[in-house]
Amino acid sequence: MKRTSISFAVAFVLAALLALPAVGAKRERQLDRYWVHPELPSFGIGRIAMMPAVSFDNDLRSEKDVEAAIGQALKDTGFRWLSANSTRDQLRGDSGKDSVLALYKAQVLNGGRIDSLAAPALAARLACDAVLTVRVDRWEKHDLEWNQAGKPSTTVQLTTALIDSTGTLLWSAAGSQVADGPYYDPST
Repeated sequence: MKRTSISFAVAFVLAALLALPAVGAKRERQLDRYWVHPELPSFGIGRIAMMPAVSFDNDLRSEKDVEAAIGQALKDTGFRWLSANSTRDQLRGDSGKDSVLALYKAQVLNGGRIDSLAAPALAARLACDAVLTVRVDRWEKHDLEWNQAGKPSTTVQLTTALIDSTGTLLWSAAGSQVADGPYYDPST
C-alpha cells in the first residue's frame, strides 16, 4: 500500500472495528463518523506513533486488546510505526512517572484526540510525523451462564484520530461493531 494513499484510513477503521475477540462470529459494523483531510497525501507521513489506547472505565484489558489488534492489522501498511508500548515507555522517560501520559489521556478522553497545540511537542519528543490516538468508548462482553441458552456477544465502540506534527487533524473515525457468537443450548 502506498504511504500517500487514502486507503490507509479505510484500512485503519476496518482494523479498529475488527478488534473483537469473537472469532468466526457474525459481525455487524457501523461507521458513525469518518473524515479524511482532503490534502492527506501532501503531508508526507512516514512515521506514526500510536498513543496508548484509553477508556473511560480504565479497562486495561480492553485497551491492550485494541492496541494489539490495531498494531497487528497495520504492521504492513508501509508506514514506520512506534507501538503504544514504546510510546508509553518514551513518554515516561527516565523518571518513570506517568504525568505526561495522564495529560494526554485526559485530552483524548475529553476530545477524542490529542490537542492540536500539544501535538507538535509530542511528535517532536517521539520523533514522528503523526500521532494516532484511540479511545475505547464502549467494550461490553456478554457471556452466558452454563445453563443459559442464547448467543454470547461482544460490543466495541472506538473513536480514533491521526494528528500530524503541526497539530493538523489528518483523519478521524468513530464506529462500533457487535459480534454474536454461536447459539448455545445447554439441553443438547
